Amino acid sequence: MSVTERVLAVLPAGLVPLAWGFAAAVAVGAASGRALAVGLGVMVVLFAVFAAQPAMGEGALAAWRLVIVAGLVANLVSLAGLFDLFGGEAVVAVSAYAWMLLPVPALVRTGRAVGATRRYLAFAVLSTVGAGVVLAGTLSGGVLGLDATTVALVGVALVALGQTGSIVDAALRNDGALGA
Repeated sequence: MSVTERVLAVLPAGLVPLAWGFAAAVAVGAASGRALAVGLGVMVVLFAVFAAQPAMGEGALAAWRLVIVAGLVANLVSLAGLFDLFGGEAVVAVSAYAWMLLPVPALVRTGRAVGATRRYLAFAVLSTVGAGVVLAGTLSGGVLGLDATTVALVGVALVALGQTGSIVDAALRNDGALGA
């Protein structure tokens, strides 16, 4: 495995939790719209690099290529919303939900490919439940006496746990099974 391939194999294990940490910072107002725009722009470039890798067309990675390409589009639409080209904050919110849910089918496919169906199903459930928690908090203004921001943070934490767990597991077992 070349150095580039090795970096591309393990880099997502750091980027996924970083992205969800950044999402949490945006949710509590600790990161500005400008910082969000920069982050989305960086992610668009990284997604293009990852999607262009030949290995991303094989096995379970093909499902992840679809997630990455759809996510790249979601990020571009979100950037357009941030710059008030159309949709505004509603478009940014849709992009966030897309990132919570787009990986779910690929998580299930990955679990089958690596013989860890239950583990990856748990990762998928965490991501799905997390998205539901965020939505419930947003629609109701809070849940169980918690304000909407706190509920959103709980939901984002669940999503981050599921998606980070899966990518760390995949990076640790990077033995070619994902391309099979």
